[in-house]
Amino acid sequence: MPAIDTAQFLDSITDAFDLRVSNLGLSTPFRQLKEWDSMVSVSIVAAAYADYDVQVSGDDLLSCNTLGDLKQLIESRLPPAP
Repeated sequence: MPAIDTAQFLDSITDAFDLRVSNLGLSTPFRQLKEWDSMVSVSIVAAAYADYDVQVSGDDLLSCNTLGDLKQLIESRLPPAP
């Protein structure tokens, strides 16, 4: 399974949450952040597609507890490395 660069992934998520300064990590329970709303979920879905060409649904987001879970989900859907 191809791996996603963690720093790049967290930068993408920080952008989706529209956070200026963040201490997000892979153990962050992202749906519990005060900034979490439906627009952020749409931004995350869009970022997954734009950055990794991976489709993520709202149900997928609900199945993830932490950013690490989300990263693993996206990685599991990446095409195999050539």
